[in-house]
Amino acid sequence: MKKIILAVASVLALGMLVSCKQEISGNLTVTDFQYDAYKETTETYYYKVTGTAKNVVAATNTTKTSATASEVTAYTQTSTTDLNVNSANPVVTVNVTKNPTTNVTTYTIGVPALEGKTTTVTKIGTADATNSYSSATVAATSKTITKIGSTFYYTNAAGEKVVIEGFDPTAATLDLSKLSEKDKTTSTTGTRNYTTDGTEWWTSKLVTTTTPTYSLTYTKL
Repeated sequence: MKKIILAVASVLALGMLVSCKQEISGNLTVTDFQYDAYKETTETYYYKVTGTAKNVVAATNTTKTSATASEVTAYTQTSTTDLNVNSANPVVTVNVTKNPTTNVTTYTIGVPALEGKTTTVTKIGTADATNSYSSATVAATSKTITKIGSTFYYTNAAGEKVVIEGFDPTAATLDLSKLSEKDKTTSTTGTRNYTTDGTEWWTSKLVTTTTPTYSLTYTKL
């Protein structure tokens, strides 16, 4: 009788041990699954790029001798750069990084190397305008679009995140012209003064406006 009782007890103990091992194994598997579910992931898509790009930089320098004096244009200069896709490597990637923890998706859109020429027109004072020409090359770069929730934001040339609509970063065909207007910038530098009543006037002022045009089409491979 004692041998039978000991045998039954041994079987029960072995069963409990196996049960515990199965429970521990199950918990570890669930933990691993939950970790992977919140892990950042990256997808890569390949596109062939065709088309052209243009960048126009217009600068005007004006001067004034006093707050009440007339403004005089010292010089104007417009540089127009016309670019084509470098045929040596027209294929780029669009990398999509998803962070399920923050619900943020980042799209990094490659821009291929570009090449072409720059035409510069300069007019100093009342003299006739002069033209100059030079070759131009632009190294491969990228543009960043961030999706937060359901809203897309484009990081423009000024480093600002601006809302962009009607642009799918992973569509079969991408048209980068939608980003052109977001990259237009205007800056003012020079010597600024104020009158006793707080009116602003400039001894010398340089206003520079940069206007890009991206006539680039991306076709998914």
